[in-house]
Amino acid sequence: MKPLQITCEARMNEFVHAVIEDDVSVQIGGIAIQERNQLIAAFQRELANNPDAILSIEAERTSFFRAIGKAIYAAHFAGFSPQNIRVTAEGQRIEPQP
Repeated sequence: MKPLQITCEARMNEFVHAVIEDDVSVQIGGIAIQERNQLIAAFQRELANNPDAILSIEAERTSFFRAIGKAIYAAHFAGFSPQNIRVTAEGQRIEPQP
C-alpha cells in the first residue's frame, strides 16, 4: 500500500511510529511493549527528543481496538497533543511530504 501523504510544518517533520500487530502490544522502535506504564515512558522519551513529533499509531487491523485504545491513552498521558496524534489501520503509514 502507498503511504498516506500529509503536509506538515518543518518543525513537525519527525514521526514516532507506534505499530500494532496484535491486540496486546504496541511496538516502538521495533520493541514490543505490553504494559501501559512502559508505553507511557517510551512515549515520554520520544517527546523529550522531539517535543513537536507527530505520533502515528499504525494498526494492522481495526479489530485490535484494545491495543489502539492503550496507545491513544498512553500518548495523551505522556503529553502528546491531540493534534499531533494520527491513527491508521490496515497497514497504512503516514509519512511527511518532502
